[in-house]
Amino acid sequence: MILRTGCFAICLTGLAAAQPPKEVVSPEPTESGISYGDHRKQRLMYWTPTEASDRPSPCVFYIHGGGWRGGSQTDANLMGMLPQLLDSGITVISVQYRYIQDALAERVEPPVKAPMSDCARALQYVRHHSKRFGIDPDRMIAVGGSAGACTSLWLALHDDMKDPSSEDPIAQQSTRLMGPQ
Repeated sequence: MILRTGCFAICLTGLAAAQPPKEVVSPEPTESGISYGDHRKQRLMYWTPTEASDRPSPCVFYIHGGGWRGGSQTDANLMGMLPQLLDSGITVISVQYRYIQDALAERVEPPVKAPMSDCARALQYVRHHSKRFGIDPDRMIAVGGSAGACTSLWLALHDDMKDPSSEDPIAQQSTRLMGPQ
């Protein structure tokens, strides 16, 4: 776990392997297939807390693992913690992103830039649409395993990538995780 002023990220590398498998009832997402970009893989899904509230909820921004070459936005790491997060009043948003092979086909250099920048853009999209998701944009953390953990830490430690002068309202949003933007 890394904690720094204004950001928070959690690493889950190896967590699923360290625990015995248990049967988990996975709630259906509130909404899925939400596009945050033009590529077919640039999609979000989200789950709202079990108990409805008239206040915006904190948000876990989940980035799946898979070496940036595969994986699922509903992987075992997420499904294992999802019921407890929802019961605790936390909205969960899971992001799908372009893989390395997509970046190579698109000639993105370095190829890891595609999945990482997709996750930054998805975070900006979520922040821009915070009312739609019912979240407090100042109470977001990024969580992930493997490549998702690396991307979570990258978001937590990278300089803010917002562009206040952009005509794109999403690009104007902060990529910082917690705290006033």
